[in-house]
Amino acid sequence: TTSDTICADVCVTGASSLTIDGNGNGDFDGFQEAADYLNCAGVSSALTITVKDGTYEERVNLGTINGASATNTIRFVGESTDAKLTSTYSTYPDFKTLTLDGAKHVTFDSLTIEAGGGTYGWAVHLMNAADSNTVRNCVINAPENGSTNYSSGIT
Repeated sequence: TTSDTICADVCVTGASSLTIDGNGNGDFDGFQEAADYLNCAGVSSALTITVKDGTYEERVNLGTINGASATNTIRFVGESTDAKLTSTYSTYPDFKTLTLDGAKHVTFDSLTIEAGGGTYGWAVHLMNAADSNTVRNCVINAPENGSTNYSSGIT
């Protein structure tokens, strides 16, 4: 299929930089499209994904990435913290904006990640042995709700 060909081609060529641009001028229109690519193709070298400023309203699930290692890292780097990933879902289990589900060696840098669903929301959720991941120079926003475990910046 076309997507299998794209995945194989990109992984084999070892792209070192790609771009997310919500205006359609990048390699991907949003974070989930980039995540789908990574979940499919994997990496064969270090990869930086530049995120153009703008608001990306979506829930993102990044799984185990074939080829990711301490050498073959994946970095999502915002042009500034005006590159904003947000989700307005507020019901369980859909209130997670960014889920790292077994992902390793991924860095999020200079972004705003927001759980904007109201009462409930996790901005970043790590699960299923996701480790060696970094969130730095980011603004993390989650609903203020001290009465529940269902509101957190990073879990």
